[in-house]
Amino acid sequence: MTKITFSICSFLVCFHVYGQVDCPEALDSNQDGFIGVVDLMNLLSLFGDEDADNDGIFDSVDECVGYFDVCGFCNGPGILPGYDSCEEMYGPCAGEDILEYSGFSYNLVPIGEDCWFSKNLRVYTFNNGDSLSVFEGASEWSQTTEAAVSILNNAIGNYDNFGLLYNGYVLGDERNVCPQEWHVATESDWQSLESYIGMSPADLTNGGWDGWRGEADSLGVRLKSDSLWNGTNEYGFDGLNGYCRDPAGNFFFSAGYYASGGLWWAAVESVNGGYNRYLHTSESGIYRSSRQGNWGFYIRCVKD
Repeated sequence: MTKITFSICSFLVCFHVYGQVDCPEALDSNQDGFIGVVDLMNLLSLFGDEDADNDGIFDSVDECVGYFDVCGFCNGPGILPGYDSCEEMYGPCAGEDILEYSGFSYNLVPIGEDCWFSKNLRVYTFNNGDSLSVFEGASEWSQTTEAAVSILNNAIGNYDNFGLLYNGYVLGDERNVCPQEWHVATESDWQSLESYIGMSPADLTNGGWDGWRGEADSLGVRLKSDSLWNGTNEYGFDGLNGYCRDPAGNFFFSAGYYASGGLWWAAVESVNGGYNRYLHTSESGIYRSSRQGNWGFYIRCVKD
């Protein structure tokens, strides 16, 4: 009668019955001759987590179980036939509709070749975490030469509705209040937007002077909200009549020239201020003017 000798090896232990043979290293689960990340993942999978794509990251915390395509999408299709680039395929917002930044969700909208926030910025810090000064009092606002913000009429409800008013020193600060890979909308960005929605070359700069432009084609109406203002919002900009703050610290919310509209900064590089854009309840165009320092307007961010 032949005596059978065999060995039983488990993942964690090795023991022998009726004889002795060599077992592989107990922790070398894939028996490739060394103990590595895959072996560790196999061990920990016994406790309920897995690494299906073998990238060394548990599925429960893996940003993508699979692979990122060339456009950055998890298990995406890559660039499909008929397209030459990811931007051409997905547009300037890269297929994204919302961006989370500093605890708030911003809707994104492609306008021409640029991706814009469709909500006013509402952060109290630069994107490196440094705080901006918050000035409620008129004298503080009027005398400062540093980056500062305020809420319209210092009323929290206006923060919820309109976001924050930023002075011109925010624009000249290299720390940037917009997210990484985004920037404050510039004069060039605004002109690109205006050109895309139909503004004539002659109207773009209005000969370098302040004034209304695009009135004949009601271009301002096309940028105003169709639900909370009297516009058509044809391009998703969703402009609101959030008024502004003047260099003396006064809020134009009940009287004055800027009392019936909303104003946004159009930054100029290395300048504390720049131009602005003004939409008015009773006007059909887009007003352009230059302002510095202690004016307070709203900010829209544009993707780099």
